[in-house]
Amino acid sequence: MNWHEYPILRLLIPLVVGILYYLVFPQGAPPLISNFFLLSIVAFLAWPRKYLFPYKYRYLSGILIYFSFFIIGIGLTKYHHDYELDNYFAKHLAEAKYVQASIVELPEEKPKSIKLIVEIDELGTKNSHSNTNGLVVLYLQKDSLARTVTYGDRLFFANNIALIQGPQNPDEFNYKSYLEKSGVQYQAYLRSGSWQLTGLRSSSVLKKWSLEVRHFLLEELRRHHIKDAELSVTAAMLLGVRGYLSPELRQAFSGAGAMHILCVSGLHVGIIFMLLNVFLGFLNRIKHGSLIRSIIILLSIWAYAMITGLSPSVVRAATMFSFISIGQNLGRHVNIYNSLAASAFVLLLINPYLILDLGFQLSYSAVIAIVALQKPIQDLWSPKWNWLFKIWQLSTVSIAAQIGTAPLALYYFHSFPNYFLITNLVVIPAAFIIFISGITVLLFSWAGVLADYFAFLLSKMVWLLNSFITFIEQLPMSVSRGIYISFTELVILVLLSIFISVMLIHKKSKLIFVNLALLILFLGANIYQRNLADQFIVYQTGKYDYISFIHKGIEHALTDADVVDYPELVDYQTSEHSIRSHIHKRILNDIQSKELVETEYYFHSQQFISFDSLRIAIITPENSFEKYTGSIDLDYLIISSNPELEMDKLLQMYKSKNIIIAPSNAPWNIKKWSPAMEQSGIPVYYVKEEGAFVLSIE
Repeated sequence: MNWHEYPILRLLIPLVVGILYYLVFPQGAPPLISNFFLLSIVAFLAWPRKYLFPYKYRYLSGILIYFSFFIIGIGLTKYHHDYELDNYFAKHLAEAKYVQASIVELPEEKPKSIKLIVEIDELGTKNSHSNTNGLVVLYLQKDSLARTVTYGDRLFFANNIALIQGPQNPDEFNYKSYLEKSGVQYQAYLRSGSWQLTGLRSSSVLKKWSLEVRHFLLEELRRHHIKDAELSVTAAMLLGVRGYLSPELRQAFSGAGAMHILCVSGLHVGIIFMLLNVFLGFLNRIKHGSLIRSIIILLSIWAYAMITGLSPSVVRAATMFSFISIGQNLGRHVNIYNSLAASAFVLLLINPYLILDLGFQLSYSAVIAIVALQKPIQDLWSPKWNWLFKIWQLSTVSIAAQIGTAPLALYYFHSFPNYFLITNLVVIPAAFIIFISGITVLLFSWAGVLADYFAFLLSKMVWLLNSFITFIEQLPMSVSRGIYISFTELVILVLLSIFISVMLIHKKSKLIFVNLALLILFLGANIYQRNLADQFIVYQTGKYDYISFIHKGIEHALTDADVVDYPELVDYQTSEHSIRSHIHKRILNDIQSKELVETEYYFHSQQFISFDSLRIAIITPENSFEKYTGSIDLDYLIISSNPELEMDKLLQMYKSKNIIIAPSNAPWNIKKWSPAMEQSGIPVYYVKEEGAFVLSIE
């Protein structure tokens, strides 16, 4: 590999390292002024000067250039969001009585609320106010007024903004961290009547126009009788509107390995790019034809990005294909990897936090894998018949993309679509046809009956696609679920994919030893992370109690009767840790049941539990009245479901080393029990306030 052929890639690497350095060591980043002076000095020294660096020491100039971009990466990440600025609203929040905020993203309708992303424009008291910056998530109680708000509207409300809580259960999705990457640390819930509209903000004219165009096109689809599931899929594929997709439809597409066609991104922009490249090929025969073709392609790609609302995924894809188009159509030999590196470089300069965005990671992984692997895989077989060759060619694109994205999919989603090859053989051509048909409907929407005819055909094609996706998703073993790989295993798996690909493409047989070493490392890491200690957990599930005992992949859990019948009620809080713990057998019992359960390591009878060496009692309304002579020694006493009890007498009966107050208990009951618990001197753990109680037993 000749590094001189990849100048942008060589600059991208130190930029990425600088971004990652700040994300891992935020306290180690220099202040803004220090950052600026350090960058200035390094940049000055890096500029080639014979009197500073003789020719034979020219590499020192290169090192300093790399260090400059490393510093740029740190600075861009540190100051990308408003957190560090003096006018960040949170620095003035404590004394604020009222808030004025503007909606900066399209509202999202939830089952019981309207979710908004707002910019805090102003905080004030009765006598003063201050202009501020910073984003907040607002949830409006759903009513007729809340449904009317849109991008650019300005709201006025009393200050009840609070810091977003982090995850309260082991391995639970970190919603706080997810929002922080987008510049959001705070949230608020506004009931009906507690807020008012105060007019419009001078919002982005471009984005507002973009959202209005997208809404108009969505209404055109409705006007031509596209509805229900067909409308939801068409709107997602064509306009990037995914709010109409039902959970069942999302699950079907995800299980079949076809979720990528519902996200307006590389596939859709790639279709436009490919079609225009073919249809405008005649321009190559005229003077300046390549330049004209490049301009038309760029304008078309960004026009499409506009009508899809300038969503991050489509902007990312448009940027990527813009650089590819510039490289291909200006008549110069531009390495495709340089074009990809240039697009990533620009995107990260604009938003360095994209490095953590799953869509960003999947997009570049898929495209790089297709560029690197599709042709070598295709060359493994040369079918005689042209139709078979086309099928094989399409299959190799799917295989290459899957190789590139599989490690990330396993790490983030813990699943793998086993029939992805069959799915993509159908859905990629179908997506192409549906996309073109949808564009045709919108272009001829003025044509009355003709547009209705095109819309009818489009609706039937989408119905067939949905039926096929549902069929694939319902096949036996369509998805391998519950696969857990650690970050270390992810890194090893990515390296293994890269080195195997290099070995096969460039026929480097000696790399087999590197690949064997990586494979052994992966297996060793997998065995190590499966060697888990037993665990006793009281989850923070809000309305319900969920008390878990985990031993070698088997979980015994005590929970409410509703959860026994419908385990999915607590999936959000428990599923990630279940996967992490490699649980293959889950036994749920009613927390108030007196049924005897006994295994080698777990015993439950009445309110008493023995797990490994622990002695535990659970007090519920069903057993709180039971009296025992003498005292019972315990490790943990759990209070659940608001039992009627006299805490001082209970603590005389149960001599426990620790007390756990489960989340189902009401605040007024906890307040009533507190004096006796404080007087006892026994450590008390409040799950609702402190998060899940987790004890690992070695």
